[in-house]
Amino acid sequence: MIDKKIDGLDSHVSQMYEWLPWVADGHRGGSEDPAARRKWLFETRAGRPSAAVRRRWSSGTAQRRGTPVRYAEAFEICETRARTRR
Repeated sequence: MIDKKIDGLDSHVSQMYEWLPWVADGHRGGSEDPAARRKWLFETRAGRPSAAVRRRWSSGTAQRRGTPVRYAEAFEICETRARTRR
């Protein structure tokens, strides 16, 4: 499954290899070689999760079932506008 995620990210060349690396640390991501770019993308996007994410995993369903978690995607709520009550 991680390969599908990396494939999807890899298809966004200008975002993954130009804009996001430049914003993050001031340089372009990887080389022009597709294999090297993909390796760089995996190394920078499939890293170890933060302590907060690991705490949430440890209380999750997969852990209770005994299923090992190798990769997971974490999301953070970004408040860009006022929340409305329903």
